[in-house]
Amino acid sequence: MDLKQLEVFLAVAQQNSFSKAAKQMFLTQPTVSAHIRALEKELGTQLIVRAPKGVFLTEDGAVLIEYARDMLALRDSAQTWFKNKKENEKSTVRIAASTVPAQYLLPHAMAALCRDDPGARFEILRCDSIGVVKNVLSRKAEFGLAGTRTDDARCRFEELCRDRLVIITPDTEHYRQLKAHGAPAQELCREPFLVREKGSGTQREAERFLQQLGVDAEHMHVVAQLNDPESIKQAVSQGLGVAVVSELGVRDYERFGMVQVLRFDTNASVRRLYLVMNDEHRLSPEAEKLCVLLRAAARSRTP
Repeated sequence: MDLKQLEVFLAVAQQNSFSKAAKQMFLTQPTVSAHIRALEKELGTQLIVRAPKGVFLTEDGAVLIEYARDMLALRDSAQTWFKNKKENEKSTVRIAASTVPAQYLLPHAMAALCRDDPGARFEILRCDSIGVVKNVLSRKAEFGLAGTRTDDARCRFEELCRDRLVIITPDTEHYRQLKAHGAPAQELCREPFLVREKGSGTQREAERFLQQLGVDAEHMHVVAQLNDPESIKQAVSQGLGVAVVSELGVRDYERFGMVQVLRFDTNASVRRLYLVMNDEHRLSPEAEKLCVLLRAAARSRTP
């Protein structure tokens, strides 16, 4: 299977047009059509259907497009690796990371690497834990940082450190009294809650944590759903309600008296943060150095 054919196929699918794909790739339209016919002949199936208002993928075409993206990404990764071996040229370290490690582990490690190597460059791909694994497997990222371990055996998960979930409240007399009395579960049930968006892995962990405290998620008084943990912390500090957040992520808010932090000793409160590696992908020297610094940063910031 020719990579040029896959490039043309991907361009036609993205542009929804043979003529626009030809223009994008500096080819003639007959040449684009010939690449698609050759690819279809080799695979023995129709991949693209022409229509009056453009083109659309067949079922087999939709399958091939995922393989095409991965194969072209692998080619680009190989080209980048060898390009970066040139003298005096620094590679860009691409890391896929979920929210907590991206905000509270990576900056410390990146700053340490830049002190030793001022030419170091980084690209952070922010995504959930499933996205981290996908980016590492497709080699769009050299390694990843995630707060959830998946069952994909193609990735190696190395525990970096342990975080824990805590409940934060506004720093008001009501919540100071609640904290002084041990924040019994029956009182927490009546508090207005701020939660992450539906489908969020963080929210699922928060619900398990609250269930261990005796708080039924079905009966929580939810006043807002937010997809940004910083927005949640700001809203809590302004008195909107309470929320379950990462302890790593709330240390500064607690230090400056912006919120009250309620800590509970339950198994569900513990979160593990993982370094996600693809053993079939060789790390660049800069990425290897960054992993060493991340391990040191994780040890220093573990609660």
